[in-house]
Amino acid sequence: MRGVAVILLLGVLVSCASNGPLSRRPVDLGPASLQLYSHPSGTVPVPVAFDEAEVAFERARTDYKARRYAAAADGFVASARLLRGVTGDYADAAVADRSVCYTNASHAFAAAKDVPGAKRALTEAAREDPACTEELHRLVAELE
Repeated sequence: MRGVAVILLLGVLVSCASNGPLSRRPVDLGPASLQLYSHPSGTVPVPVAFDEAEVAFERARTDYKARRYAAAADGFVASARLLRGVTGDYADAAVADRSVCYTNASHAFAAAKDVPGAKRALTEAAREDPACTEELHRLVAELE
């Protein structure tokens, strides 16, 4: 029994020595998790903009999963843009979905290692989308 323990200990020591006692292998955590689009429903007809934005959003998700991060970032921003004109009963739902789109765009830009592009796109969106300005400024600040 004692011989088995010695052999196991020697195996561990050899393994550690071959990797170096403090060797650090890079760990790929993969891309950030994406938030999901939420298509509203209700008794009042849902504006067509939600359907169009959902199509753009799903296309961007597909690009993201395929590691086409730059295309995904552009797609998420485009999806948000489609919802900017929504008013009335679904205005709050549109703001919530735009926030999800902008957050996902920020993740995609970061995965593409395009911080300047992210700052440009999100800063422009902040000028064009007053309801999401605070969120967009927060996302830009997180990129720095």
